[in-house]
Amino acid sequence: MNKMEQPRENEEKNNNGKKPNLKTKKHLPVWLPITAAAVVIIAIIAGVTIYSRSPAQLAKKQISLGERYLTELNYEQAVAAFKEALEIDPKNPDAKTALSEAYLAWGTSLMDSEDRDRALEVFGEGFALTSDEQLGQQIENIEELIRQEEEAEKLKKEEEERIRAEKEAEEKRKAEEEERLKAEEEEKQKAEEEAKKKEEEEKKAEEEKKAAEEKKTAASAASLDTSTDVGALAQYASSLGYNVFLYDGKFMCTYGATSSGKIFRSQAEVQADTTDTETFYYVGVYFTSSDGVTISEEEASVVNYFDPAHMFTTIAAKRPYAGLDSSRRLLEEAKTHFQ
Repeated sequence: MNKMEQPRENEEKNNNGKKPNLKTKKHLPVWLPITAAAVVIIAIIAGVTIYSRSPAQLAKKQISLGERYLTELNYEQAVAAFKEALEIDPKNPDAKTALSEAYLAWGTSLMDSEDRDRALEVFGEGFALTSDEQLGQQIENIEELIRQEEEAEKLKKEEEERIRAEKEAEEKRKAEEEERLKAEEEEKQKAEEEAKKKEEEEKKAEEEKKAAEEKKTAASAASLDTSTDVGALAQYASSLGYNVFLYDGKFMCTYGATSSGKIFRSQAEVQADTTDTETFYYVGVYFTSSDGVTISEEEASVVNYFDPAHMFTTIAAKRPYAGLDSSRRLLEEAKTHFQ
């Protein structure tokens, strides 16, 4: 026996001394490996399918969709996508964070476009869903802004009301002041008219009194007895151009004045300006005669009146009567001062 046959004999002895039966050995079917491979593939596909439809994966897809909407500034669709992601996977932190950011961006955009009421609604809706502090702060900011604007509007209305009230009060005050001034003016005019009327009445009465006095004194002077000193001087004064009259216990002779004593301008002034009634110049010689017959004293003066000052030039101070000759000389001397 050769060496190649020894192992086989040993193998046969190891099988309990039995020789192997080569005719009874079985072979595996060909289809079995193929079926096993198919089962494995199906299991893999099923696993992948099941994994791809898990809440986490579905939420992730919605988050991706929402992020795309955010880049397009389509905030409403982004919010809808993130809300759906959160509904699919309520515990997904990314979905909640993305939803908060979407509401914040959406509300901020509305604030930029000055749609504050809608922004407040968006921030409020987002805060109710996410309890995000930034959204809560935005709500507080808007509410504070509204409060400040309402306060400013209130102050504005109060200021307008104050200005209106002040204006009405000023208009009322002006109206009352105008009414008062009008009443004062009317009262003043009435008083002036009454004063003028009274003045005219007094003037008229004075003129009437003077006229009566002139008539009386002229008659008295004309009826003087020339045999008396008073009568003799009156006649002589008249011959010199004096106006002679009796007044208040005096026998008066005036040159450049009326018989009533009203003073006119000098002859030179009359020639210079016939309209001047403010400047007066006259000569007066006065004899005191309580009874119109006898004379007790005499005086003479030149009267210059330049408004507002009076100036008297005394020719002869009051002195006792010294007789007809002395008085005639006084009349002649006084007249020279006027000319």
